[in-house]
Parts: sequence; structure tokens; C-alpha cells
Amino acid sequence: MTEPSAYAQAPPIVREISNVLALTRKLTRPTGRTPDAVREQLVRKAAVLDRIALQEAAEYAPAVAAKAIETATDTARKLVQADTADGTTTGPIPASSPTWGSDPRAYVRQEYAAWCRSHR
Repeated sequence: MTEPSAYAQAPPIVREISNVLALTRKLTRPTGRTPDAVREQLVRKAAVLDRIALQEAAEYAPAVAAKAIETATDTARKLVQADTADGTTTGPIPASSPTWGSDPRAYVRQEYAAWCRSHR
């Protein structure tokens, strides 16, 4: 999945950061921590970090963008690991596929696009 198509329906980055923070706060409430809520927060967090990394890589020198790329990649790996353990992939290629080993951020794009389709 390409970056533009994966994030075509995404809100602006600043708004999505606010949305992710609201989801994170919701998870601290006794009734807010459900498996679906935990996954939604992780998918959306990974996606916004991926978008930030893509933007920084396009605008800045590699050394400047490196931390954003590393953070996005680490969070993407967490999503792949969680979905592999829980069997919660919603896109066409499962988290357990070796496809994602070299590019876990592509998995984030697949899953974010699937999340968007299911929340229209």
C-alpha cells in the first residue's frame, strides 16, 4: 500500500495526534480498556508516527529525519507483534507474513487503510 492511498482519508496530523491522545486517555478509564480500543489506539498512533516520519523524510536531511523514522518503525513493529499475537489483522496480508519483516511501516499503512474503511 502506498503512502498517499493509505492516508487519503486521514485527518491532518495535528488533529490525529489529538485523537490519539484522547484514545490514550480513554484507555486509562476502567471501562475504556477494551481489546478493540487498545488496537485502535495502536493502529492510529503507528499511522500518525508513520505520517510524521514520511513528512520529515521528504523535507529534511536523512540525519534530521532519522529519529522520526526510528520511532515510526519501532511503533510499527509493536503493531505487527500485537496483531501476530492476537490474530487481529484486518487487512489482506496477515501480520505474521514475512512481508512485514523488512518494512513494518507498510503493515501500518495496510491496517490504517482497513481501519478507515471500517469506520466510514
